[in-house]
Amino acid sequence: MSETIVYIIRHGLTKSNKFKIYAGSNNEALLKEAIAQAEFLGRRMKSWGIVAIYTSPVRRALQTAE
Repeated sequence: MSETIVYIIRHGLTKSNKFKIYAGSNNEALLKEAIAQAEFLGRRMKSWGIVAIYTSPVRRALQTAE
């Protein structure tokens, strides 16, 4: 029997998040430090055997997933 592992990862920091402003579904981009954090996470997860990534279509989520 094969095992499925699901990782739930929140998008990185945006300007709205930083200033505690509700962003809703706006298409706000990640801040530079969030891009660096997402890149670090990607390097860390590279050997985990991930076969699929599902994400929201909003820019911040797509940037984090990339």
